Amino acid sequence: MRASLSVLVAIVVAATAAVAAPAAGAATAEVGIVDFRFSPAYTRVEPGDSVHWDQRGSVHTVTSRRGAPEAFDSGDLVTGQQFLRAFPIAGRYAYQCTIHSFMRGVVQVGADTIAPKPTKLKAKLGKSSARVSFRLPEASKVSAALAAKPKPKKALRRAKARNLQDGSRSLTVKTSGLTAGKYRVTVKAVDPEGNVGTAVVALKIPSA
Repeated sequence: MRASLSVLVAIVVAATAAVAAPAAGAATAEVGIVDFRFSPAYTRVEPGDSVHWDQRGSVHTVTSRRGAPEAFDSGDLVTGQQFLRAFPIAGRYAYQCTIHSFMRGVVQVGADTIAPKPTKLKAKLGKSSARVSFRLPEASKVSAALAAKPKPKKALRRAKARNLQDGSRSLTVKTSGLTAGKYRVTVKAVDPEGNVGTAVVALKIPSA
């Protein structure tokens, strides 16, 4: 009986140790919270890894946004406080500070293979330029190229690439000097993983 009890205790201890032990090869990524931004704003880890946020600024939170595979919230963090979270499930975890909603970041767990295709494109012509508005699904480097419809491969005007957060965004393309006619503007977005998404909107320049 005593021998059986000893074996049972040994099994329980071994099982407890296995649960408490960290996953083999697990790593921890560091993110600083300073000057009203997350640095870096994009963090790539593997399933089972953790992310450690170090609060160095005023009061902020680290709170998951809608669509994250799992929800999390650090609560209010004052200067010197820290927040650590493990990410066992692969996916894209967009987060923000609920006190300062312009402060946004992303934890990408595992590979990201989804192209950041812009949606809801609209082009509004002004006196010497066109404003192209669109919705961006994730933070990306975005550029725009304007071309004539019969020869779409030849860009006549370009908007300089900009790093933009997700949400409703816009770029401006110069149109001065262009003749009346039909054109198309191609918006290209490249996310931090190198995935590319493109979308096209028509633009008409009327006769003077």
